[in-house]
Amino acid sequence: MDIKDNEKVLTVKDWIIIQIIMMIPIVNIIMWIKWLVSDKTNQNLKNFLIASLVMIVIGMIIWFLSMTFLMTSSMQ
Repeated sequence: MDIKDNEKVLTVKDWIIIQIIMMIPIVNIIMWIKWLVSDKTNQNLKNFLIASLVMIVIGMIIWFLSMTFLMTSSMQ
């Protein structure tokens, strides 16, 4: 059975490199977009990025709702 390059398991070295790239401002956003739209991106990495985006959106929604609640309660 032949496994495609984008379906192979990422090594610890690969994950360390990815994490270092994610620490660099601006570059991380560019790489997220590049990795998400590319067909050659490893499926594990793509799933990780999608899950991270979902968590960021959920965090932003919770932050917005809590700020709205705090602002309305402090005005009374």
